Amino acid sequence: MKPIKKLEKFFRKRYARGMSAAHFAEYLTKEKEPRLHFGCGVRVFQGWLNTDLFADPKRGIVFQDLSKTFPCADRSFRFVFSEHVHEHFGYKEGKRVLSECFRILKDGGVLRLATPDIDFYVNLYLNRKNLNEEQNGFLRYFLETFEDVRDFPDDAISALNGIFYGFGHRFIFSFDSLERELKNIGFRRVLRVKAGESGHECLRGLETKPGYRDTASGENGLHFHLMANLSVEVTK
Repeated sequence: MKPIKKLEKFFRKRYARGMSAAHFAEYLTKEKEPRLHFGCGVRVFQGWLNTDLFADPKRGIVFQDLSKTFPCADRSFRFVFSEHVHEHFGYKEGKRVLSECFRILKDGGVLRLATPDIDFYVNLYLNRKNLNEEQNGFLRYFLETFEDVRDFPDDAISALNGIFYGFGHRFIFSFDSLERELKNIGFRRVLRVKAGESGHECLRGLETKPGYRDTASGENGLHFHLMANLSVEVTK
């Protein structure tokens, strides 16, 4: 990269981070019960601060680089939500992001996190010779739907390899390992919850990410996606 291009890239990033901090500050002055949705992709929740590495001002998506310190003070947010983002971090990167979530949450605040469940994929592989109809449906959906694994063998070993090495994934948790990590950071309560269900109204129905197509044979893609989903609610 030529020096002038490097300089342009540096100032673009610096400008974006500055705008991000300004958007955070503006939102926090207006919202009585602040809620952060990071790594939102194309999903925008009403009343939330929706952030992503790829900002879209027209849709209300604010730039946020998760490799950097979150641009807000300690104890700024009441709720934080993220769906299928955490598995894209390496272990150390992910630990830092979870620590940032702890820092920015108010006392008693709640983090809701959805990520692939490694136990599901391991059990799928271990029981590969005795899969039930639903498990076979999931395997068919997984291998038909996602380009990263479409050419893999028609076998549970492909799903296990795919969830580790496909989709830009870096580290996949089980509930036990995620619970331990969160408590070591300082969170006082970690609950495994069903997708879409919560005692907090604003956290209900969030794990309904669009784009999970039905299979060619007409099976429900979202149902299969949620089968392999690990959702937790974590209280500071």
